[in-house]
Amino acid sequence: MKRKNLKRFTFLAVSLLLGILLMNGLTHPNQISAATDFSVDYTQNDWGSGATVNVTITNHSSSPINGWTLEWSFSGNQKITNMWNARYTQNGASVTATNESYNSIIPANGGRVNFGFNLSYSGSNFKPNSFTLNGSSGSATPSPTATFTATITPTEIIPSPTPTPTSTSGPVVSSDLPVPPGNNNVPRPSGTAGGLKVLNWAGFKGAVSYTFDDANSSQINNYTALNNLGVPFTFYLWTNKSEASNNIWAQALRDGHELGNHTHSHQQNGTGSDIDIATSFIQQRFGVKPLTMAAPYGDQSYVSLAQSRFMLNRGVGGGSIAPNGNADPFNLPCYIPPTGAQASNMNSVVSSARNAGNWQIFCIHGFTGGNDGAYQPFELSQFISHVNTVKSFGDMWIDTALNIGAYWRAQKLFASLTPTKSGNDIIYRWNLPPNFPSGKFLRVIVNGGTLKQNNQILNWDSHGYYEIALDAGSLTISP
Repeated sequence: MKRKNLKRFTFLAVSLLLGILLMNGLTHPNQISAATDFSVDYTQNDWGSGATVNVTITNHSSSPINGWTLEWSFSGNQKITNMWNARYTQNGASVTATNESYNSIIPANGGRVNFGFNLSYSGSNFKPNSFTLNGSSGSATPSPTATFTATITPTEIIPSPTPTPTSTSGPVVSSDLPVPPGNNNVPRPSGTAGGLKVLNWAGFKGAVSYTFDDANSSQINNYTALNNLGVPFTFYLWTNKSEASNNIWAQALRDGHELGNHTHSHQQNGTGSDIDIATSFIQQRFGVKPLTMAAPYGDQSYVSLAQSRFMLNRGVGGGSIAPNGNADPFNLPCYIPPTGAQASNMNSVVSSARNAGNWQIFCIHGFTGGNDGAYQPFELSQFISHVNTVKSFGDMWIDTALNIGAYWRAQKLFASLTPTKSGNDIIYRWNLPPNFPSGKFLRVIVNGGTLKQNNQILNWDSHGYYEIALDAGSLTISP
């Protein structure tokens, strides 16, 4: 049966059922008035004995889903080894994935959540052909793009949440963005509703990311000193090197640093397969999917290859990145310190970015004393002195390329949005870019009004902003 006819049939069936329920007084005030449609996109990168799977649940109904559990069964000898953005249990072939606290609500009208996992298998790696969401199931037939659609049956209607916010202190998840400098007793704005503005760099004057290429020995040997600086770094792994298998990178993940893709073979001219081998290596060995990459030699061949695979790609051209600027997210500029660089060289670069209110990315290959010929090495002591100087400014956001890049891309997205009106409400809706990480936030200010997401009133932070959850996909400003 074609989808259009199936939906028409479902609508008629639901209408008949609800009519019967209404006649008999059996409807419940918390039940939604129509069946809820959802789709599941299940895509995988298979490397022969295992795979990395990305799952996206989309809510096509007119009511949000508050709390979700997705169930399916494998048809082969497949076993999940780890999962992110969801909790799971597996009993034989049967799998149950349940939301985390920060992604429990799937907004209505196209809202989505995603999670991923690694699996190992023997024999064939068959994809599931049906899913059950919150106890309601529907058969699903894979399309050529591996998208599955299921319709919740009208006899198993999901209750919709009915919160009634009454104060500005409603329970809303908060971000892990660092606290910016300045006044911590800013009054909540009380003017006319509207005037939404995103704060540059989460309220900081500028931003800095320190990225390290190639998995060089001097990075490994000096990891403890680097980690003791207390700022997050991004390590781009060249996975064909033996150093890429060092357990120090697993420790780096536990310490809050980012692992990114620097390809498998470090080729001048990039290929998708070489990038994907590196991604699979990082996923298999360290249990995390890299969402950013650094192009070897900054070669332009990687720009198009990165667009379908990552949130951003770092090049090697010089310069810094302005909020809402025209920098290409798949060829971001950076500064490479020269051989024997002094702290003063690097301080000057950050000062320029700070004065411009920009984001400065560093590309560092290694320090003197390594045994693998790192490109343009310099003394570790100079780097430590420099980072401590930047920290002493107190107004620069120092974080991974992933975290700052996600904020930068989301701010650019918001600059392109046109809000709609519904009565007196101002509504913003958005779809996040491909390969965008979940659990991210923006900090915004308004002239006045009440901000709500998922029917919950957002808290005003006394440091001078609201935090909006990007996963929610919409924001309402009411008088």
